Amino acid sequence: MLTAVSAIAVLLAGVAAPPARLPTGAGWHVGAARLAAAGCPRCVQTESWASSVPYADPPNQLPPWRTLAALPRDGVLVHVTRAWEPSPPRWIHHRRALRIDRSAIHANFEGNAGGRVSLWSSSTWRAGSYVSAWVFFGRPVPTTAEVGRAQGELDGTSFPAWHIPR
Repeated sequence: MLTAVSAIAVLLAGVAAPPARLPTGAGWHVGAARLAAAGCPRCVQTESWASSVPYADPPNQLPPWRTLAALPRDGVLVHVTRAWEPSPPRWIHHRRALRIDRSAIHANFEGNAGGRVSLWSSSTWRAGSYVSAWVFFGRPVPTTAEVGRAQGELDGTSFPAWHIPR
């Protein structure tokens, strides 16, 4: 008799779903994880991050409050989620550039008391997965250099192809 865990393992056999690879470089703390439970039996989800301070939260904690509490004013945190589900809505396959638009950076989001940090987010379809990117800055209005540093991480991120049996 299959247990729930072994049934999920059978469903995911043959699934190649590596996380996004963010560039490693001086000043970045980079990591990644695959979630064991992603919302449905055949759903797949990975989390990747690059932060100017050590990452202190569980992989799927968004916003990552403990890490943000340690983020200095000139700090940056880039968090990328890749996901796949068996019956996605059509809009999920829309591809767009992950280009930080300064006018879309805001400090008004739930839990950000006093607006100490700011956020830019977007989503796209890449290499067989739905991608959502969250970029946090250590101040309400980041400098041009801070936005450029975050954009450099996004631009250098690779998305290995996902191969998920249908």
